Amino acid sequence: MWSRMYRDHILMAFPTYDTAAKAWVPQADITWFAGPSRKSTFVRFSDRCARERDAVTCALSKAQGWIDLHLRDPSDKAVGPNERGTDRLTISKNEPARV
Repeated sequence: MWSRMYRDHILMAFPTYDTAAKAWVPQADITWFAGPSRKSTFVRFSDRCARERDAVTCALSKAQGWIDLHLRDPSDKAVGPNERGTDRLTISKNEPARV
């Protein structure tokens, strides 16, 4: 398992192999504490990588960027403490959420 801590968030990379594209897809689970409970989101990034190792590096790096973006302005009504940017994710019928 590939994981790291960043700004009080736990990041875990979960790369998967896309057989149609013949490439690795960087994905990450991001977990943080919200008061007495935990919140988390699973993010699949649009990049594709030739090697699993590159997908892990990409997933962890982009997850850090996701955190930076969503912690930038805690007073932003679109990104409340219980909705860390869910309105900023793009979801299509055929694909999971992407940043």
